[in-house]
Amino acid sequence: MQQHTFDVTKYKKYTPLYYGLFPFGLCLISSGSVLYIDGIEIPLAARAVYACALRLLYGLGATVLISGAVFKFENLYRGVLEWRIWGPLGRLSYAAFLVHLSIIRTVSGAYAVLAFSSFNQMVMMFLGVMCLSYLIAVPLWMMVEAPFCELVKVCFYPKKKKHKPELTIQCDEKKDTICIKL
Repeated sequence: MQQHTFDVTKYKKYTPLYYGLFPFGLCLISSGSVLYIDGIEIPLAARAVYACALRLLYGLGATVLISGAVFKFENLYRGVLEWRIWGPLGRLSYAAFLVHLSIIRTVSGAYAVLAFSSFNQMVMMFLGVMCLSYLIAVPLWMMVEAPFCELVKVCFYPKKKKHKPELTIQCDEKKDTICIKL
């Protein structure tokens, strides 16, 4: 679409819908709490349909958001997506993914008694596990992933040799000059 003449200005009338993508995503995420209401048993088929629809809607929203950022549809979401902080966090994300389950199990196993669960407690648990995962991911990335990536680059993507220009020297005896050509 970028190689052809795609005119994004034709779609500017959909800007309010585009700005609604973030609140829509938050509503999608929080809609799962309906499945966990005490005393209500939701059939398995309904939960399966909900899970499929949730993934489809979330994927469509992400596709529209990324497409809008690529085609510079607006500057608010694109500006946030272009922040420099996403680069290092993206590099650390795989290492954080590898260690976060172990951290969750360790933190959960540290409770010797039953704990009261509240929204604030869950938010604190989420933030604590996330911060701890990324803190542990930094040395893991520096000592394992980054050197391994460099090793893969060296082994599978050899450096292109720079073409050195040939030096030719010509002498003109009639004019008593020396001509050097690269």
